[in-house]
This record gives sequence, structure tokens and C-alpha cells, in this order.
Amino acid sequence: MKVSFSLVLFFFFLLCLTPPPAVAQRAQKVPKNHAEIKSSKDLSTPLFPSTEFIEKKIRWFRKLPQGKRTKLLLKLRRAATKVEDPYLNQLRNWASLARKKNGASHLPALKKKKKKKAKKKSSGRPRPKYDPFQELPFPYCFRYVFGKRRVEPFEPSWKQWKPRTSGEKALKARLSLEADEFALRALLRGYPPYLDLSLAGLLKDLDQDHRLDRFAFFLETYSKESFDFYQAMDETSRNEQSLFYYDSMILAWIRYCFKDQPALQKQLRKKSMAELRSTLFKSFISYRRYRGLREALALSLLLRPEDSFPENLERYDPKNPGDQYFTREESLMLLGLKDFKIAPFLQEIKKGLPKIQFPLFAHPNKQIQAVNTAYDRNMEKISRLRGTTDQYLKWCKGRLNAPFAKVASVVANELGK
Repeated sequence: MKVSFSLVLFFFFLLCLTPPPAVAQRAQKVPKNHAEIKSSKDLSTPLFPSTEFIEKKIRWFRKLPQGKRTKLLLKLRRAATKVEDPYLNQLRNWASLARKKNGASHLPALKKKKKKKAKKKSSGRPRPKYDPFQELPFPYCFRYVFGKRRVEPFEPSWKQWKPRTSGEKALKARLSLEADEFALRALLRGYPPYLDLSLAGLLKDLDQDHRLDRFAFFLETYSKESFDFYQAMDETSRNEQSLFYYDSMILAWIRYCFKDQPALQKQLRKKSMAELRSTLFKSFISYRRYRGLREALALSLLLRPEDSFPENLERYDPKNPGDQYFTREESLMLLGLKDFKIAPFLQEIKKGLPKIQFPLFAHPNKQIQAVNTAYDRNMEKISRLRGTTDQYLKWCKGRLNAPFAKVASVVANELGK
């Protein structure tokens, strides 16, 4: 049968007007209730500098004399601070909260035995201070102190060190160079210089239960042989048997933390040392969960998605999570539902936190479940937004990276080719 040429042209014209099946299918999946979410192409995200560019600039930077390094870093920090972005503006506001004047501590200091005058020793290498966030990819000069509810200056011990010999002076110069190099690398990776204060401001806001202050203050200020007891106990709290402590510390804990509870003090003093160790272990685990959750929430808002949490917080962001979401990823998706507005996100989390019961050793801390519950409640909505939760998480990571890419781009342009 012969088919007219005009009829063939007509069917070809109709075929051109029909969209491909794949395009039609994608169009049906666009959620009607979330038109405000832009695709990754619409974000117009500047690219981060390449690794080759960063290493090239670091090599050049290392050759500069200290005076020029200091001036260059000051110039780059100013440029990074001025970068405008809605998310970065929020982080600056949290930094402003940290800058507000600290109130007087409402807790009495621990009574300490008088120390014997130490004999003068050679300057030697400075003893490093405990740095709770030493693995972070950006430097910080301020830290929030739990228990005191204060933001205090923090600087490594080598800065206060006065070297005497030529070898010691060379060591201090090398430590200074390493610190400057670390600061430049952080800027080139997109971290603005006020993030230490942003972190302190977020922790200051999240640390809302004043009843824990006495125990936190005890861990911060109890001193014996230059140990930091929160760090030491945090690193050894896998089980009761491995927990680091001193017998004298347990007695001081009973005396200080239960000062206004004489009946409970009397009850605790009747226990054996093994029973007291178990009691201290349970109290510390409860407090560790309180503090760790707040540190994890704050860092989820400040770190680029590809940068890991410090080792002591890996339980909130494990390197091999399997097929589960943990606190960091759940927090990021919940932040996305709030259009990356930090205050409403934190308000929802704080509202869902169950109240901590006292004494700590008698009641398990279940506050971590607040993040899990909020995520489970919104999981169906999250799935609808991008088809799957994995796709939505991928979009959230790109959205969080965008402001840091702006900072990195500005810093790279300041350095030039």
C-alpha cells in the first residue's frame, strides 16, 4: 500500500511535538509543594580552588618572612569576613552572641590544697594544652567552657613560651609557621575566620540545662597532675573497668557535686570504691551524651560535609555508617527543611529534647532520641522532595557547601594566580 509523502510529514511533525518518555516522567515527579527548592545548577555555586592550586600557594607562602605572612593573613581574613551570603550572615550573628560580655560564674571554686613552690626548670618544649577540637579544619582562638557558661580566649601553649636557646627559638619559629600555614589552608578551603566564635555562640545557646553546671564545672576545674579530666574520662569511657579516675577525685566529686544533698552524700559514702566507680561512670556517660550531642549539632552547621568530626565525636558521624543515617546527616536534612535557617532548626530540636532526670547515675540520658524522632517524623516529607532521602541529603550537602565555596573563591582571587 502506498502512503502519501504529505501523510508521512504530518506524523513526523506530531512525533517532534511529543516529549521523550523520560522527560515526561521527571516532570511528574516534581513535588507541587516544594517549588522553592532550586536545582544544583540554579545555585550558581563557585568552585573550590583545586588541590594543586592550594598546595602551590602553600609552598609559596612558606617562603615568606613572618612579617609578610602576618600581613597577608590579615588581608585574607578581612576579605573572607566580608563575603556576603544568607547562611554566612547567620554564622556571623552566632559569633556576635559569643562576643557578648560573660556574666560572673555562679558556682564556687573547688577548694584546692596549697601547692608547694615549684623549682625553676629549663624552659624546654612547652606542654601542649588540651584542645577539645584540635582535629577541626579551621583554627580557633575562643572556646565555650561548659559549667562556667563562658566564652574564653584559647591559645596554644607555645605562644606564651619564651625560648632561651637558639634551638628553642627555631622550634617556636617552626610552630608559628605551621600555625600560619594551617590558617591559610583553612581560608582556601572556605572557612571564614569567625567560625571559632560561631561554634562558641552555638554551644552557648544549646547548653540550656543549668542543673548540669556543677558537674561540668567540676570536670573543668578539678586538677591533679595536669590532667584534663573530661578529656581523660571521655577517652576511657568504653566501660566501667577502663574509666580513668583517682580515688581522691571520686571523694571530691561527692563532696562538691552533692553539696546541697547531705542525705545522698551519706548514702554514697557508704558504698565501696567499686560501686562508686560504677556510679561515677554512669553519671559521666549521661553528661557526655548531653555535651556530645550539642557539640555534634553545632559542628553539623559549621563543617563542610566532606570534613570529618573530631575523633571523640565520631559516634555522631561514623566513617562507615552502613545503611543508617546518624545525627550529623539527620541534622543536615532537618536543617534543609527549615530552608537552612539555623535558629528555627535549633528551636525545633530543643523543643523535642526530653528533660534530663537527676541524679544522673540513676537515669539514662535519652536526649539523642530527639534528633532521631524529628527525622522519623519528617522522613516521608523528605523522601517526596527529591524522590529519595539519599537524593535529598546530596542536595543538602551541596547547599551547605555553597557559602564555603564563596569564601574560598574570594580568598583564591585575593592570592591571584
